Amino acid sequence: MSQFQLITFDLDNTLWNVVPTLIKAEQTLSKWIKTNHPAAGEHYNLTAIQNIRIELVTTHPELQHNLTELRKRTLHAFFQQAGYSESQASEHANASFEIFYNARNEVTYYPGALRCLNRLAKKYTLGALSNGNANIEKVGLNELMSFHFSAESVGHPKPHREMFDRALAINNHSPDKCLHIGDHPREDILAAQDLGFSTLWINFDKKAWPLDQPPGAELAHWDDCETTISNLENR
Repeated sequence: MSQFQLITFDLDNTLWNVVPTLIKAEQTLSKWIKTNHPAAGEHYNLTAIQNIRIELVTTHPELQHNLTELRKRTLHAFFQQAGYSESQASEHANASFEIFYNARNEVTYYPGALRCLNRLAKKYTLGALSNGNANIEKVGLNELMSFHFSAESVGHPKPHREMFDRALAINNHSPDKCLHIGDHPREDILAAQDLGFSTLWINFDKKAWPLDQPPGAELAHWDDCETTISNLENR
């Protein structure tokens, strides 16, 4: 029997469904721009924004994993294309980003997820490892999570090992005393297993496992999380 000391979590599509969150955030941003900058709003649509993003990532590939900076530069370029000066574009881009970012962090947790996290936090050290740019304070996790490493904060996205290594280094944890929970087979599960973590695959849709090396366990509902973790510890 091996008691876990540290449990790390992916965020988007692990603790909440990010797709409706992002759709709502995009709609909130579009409405704000059209209301506050109607001249620019006439040209604001997802196709225009996506074209700018593609061009930016092509010329600055490092932005692909820094979603905050990519969004800010995209909005800056959009306002410049709409005829605003450099200083105006910068000001409006920063204000627009805050509108989007606040909405992006208005998440709806999967049923049972927060209840489970609150119980786990009393027993384990919890941390977040994410490729996205969610903010654990804004989503209400700062009291439960001891740390949050993201692709933009460490400079590498999962499945690169950097986020996992930083999590281990905080209290000099041994990988065999750690569990990683996430939805992505390669970026979460395989990456963590390669470093010696135990793993729990979020599989709410009950899909077939797509890789050769299986996860330690699967989770179809957050209400089953504590029992599943206990079973992993008792192996």
